[in-house]
Amino acid sequence: MGSLSACIEGIGLLGPGLPDWPTCAAVLSGVSPYTAARTVLPVPEILPPAERRRAGRIISLVLATGAEAVTHAGHEAADLASVFSSSGGDGDNCHEIC
Repeated sequence: MGSLSACIEGIGLLGPGLPDWPTCAAVLSGVSPYTAARTVLPVPEILPPAERRRAGRIISLVLATGAEAVTHAGHEAADLASVFSSSGGDGDNCHEIC
């Protein structure tokens, strides 16, 4: 078998008090202090309006962090192959329906 290799060209991050990778990198390196804050999920503008309304929090998170990683890598998302999979990413919608 041949060997596999991989590299990381861009990082996307979003979490409590960490709205993006540059902010997180500054906190982790000690340049900036961590300030706790609520996570704000951006509206997934890449989706058509009907899908945007149906998108749960997980989808919004994945699209936001994926877009940030692609931007930091200097690529166009349309030029990249991607696969998204989840065994429980729609829990929010299921909970709301029930």
